[in-house]
Amino acid sequence: MTGLVLDDVEILEKMDATVIKEGTAKYIPVKMKKDGSLSSNVLALDQDGFDYLLELTQENIRNIGLKILEGEISILPIKEKQFYACQFCKFQNICKFEVNFYSNDYRYIDIESNKEAIMKINEAIGSEDRG
Repeated sequence: MTGLVLDDVEILEKMDATVIKEGTAKYIPVKMKKDGSLSSNVLALDQDGFDYLLELTQENIRNIGLKILEGEISILPIKEKQFYACQFCKFQNICKFEVNFYSNDYRYIDIESNKEAIMKINEAIGSEDRG
């Protein structure tokens, strides 16, 4: 498995007891150092980081919902390097997205690495505490 975990060893142990016994979790992406701290390659956020990420997600969902209520239903799939959303979409027959069709285009994005995202979240939390 991949993804973010909460930086709380007690909770991580309850999620997967092998993390304490063996130093490497069997079911979650966690490795422990001998001193009991998380390995540096574990993608972990503290509670404030998870709360901030949840707020961002809720705000995005709210904004998308408002756009839908306002009648905005544009077809704007994401494309990033070799990946494009239409490759895996079950609704291609409904939306009929065609790049060659007038006004249809992809939203080109650069996907951040998980470590970059964690750094940005921690920076945002730090700036909120100071403000």
